[in-house]
Amino acid sequence: MPRFFALATAALLLSSCATMVEKPTQDLTIKIVGTGEALCDVVQPGRRYRAYAPSTIKIRKSEDLLNIRCFAPGNREKTVVLEPSLSPAIIGNVATGVVPGMAWDYQSGAMYEYPDVVVMDFSAMPPQSYDLPDYQKVLNENPEIIGVEEFRPGKAALMRDMGHPAPTMQARSTDAEMESMSVISAEPLAEEPSVPANSSGMNADSLTRTMNPGVFSTVPEEDK
Repeated sequence: MPRFFALATAALLLSSCATMVEKPTQDLTIKIVGTGEALCDVVQPGRRYRAYAPSTIKIRKSEDLLNIRCFAPGNREKTVVLEPSLSPAIIGNVATGVVPGMAWDYQSGAMYEYPDVVVMDFSAMPPQSYDLPDYQKVLNENPEIIGVEEFRPGKAALMRDMGHPAPTMQARSTDAEMESMSVISAEPLAEEPSVPANSSGMNADSLTRTMNPGVFSTVPEEDK
């Protein structure tokens, strides 16, 4: 009987889940060649990671494919797909045939693992210019629809000015020329109304009428 319990205990220890040895996550190092830096999207079904390569990020283990898409300066793009493999720690569960351990490993993703390092090689991809956006293509084909963009000498500011030569800029006139062009009106300035000497006893309405006889009538209301 003691021998039976010893064998049973050993079997249970050998069938320990991979998650007890390894976590359901792992480190993924992204290396790049042919460029100094790159922006990478690491995608699994239902998960997305972003990395600024070269760098190391932590990802979730899974049975799904891992898509790595990197963008490098110079309009360069490269995609690599990583396929998971069974973790060595799952061998104990397979060897002993203990189903509960395998079920847990499968559910947590610990029974799978991706390569630890992936290299994104841009050396065979020369930098190239970006395509013009669709709206810019439309503007290039129809310059008459271009509106106000910027103001500077020699640059058309309005659609109606496009295609016309820019006017020649004139030198600024001197002070003597500006003085000779000045016109002084010969009409005398209107005199400001004076305040009557006996204004101290007037109210605001009476004072206003007295100081503006051309606007208000001086005929008393009873004589009208």
